[in-house]
Amino acid sequence: MSLQSTSSVKKAYFDAPDGQIHFRKLLSTAEIKRNPVIFLHMSASDGGHFEPMMDVFAARGHDCFAPDMPG
Repeated sequence: MSLQSTSSVKKAYFDAPDGQIHFRKLLSTAEIKRNPVIFLHMSASDGGHFEPMMDVFAARGHDCFAPDMPG
């Protein structure tokens, strides 16, 4: 199976009752869709360091999400 980048990671936000939730997303364009993957990190950081892994998982058919969790 050939792994290639599906697209670029996008930054987005969701308006929740208590404020905004910022996250990164990469939706797979693979023919065979698999379960979505949510990348979680420790507090006081952002999901940016998951971008290389999101590329790999999206190429394999997973939609990827990485929420920012500030301190």
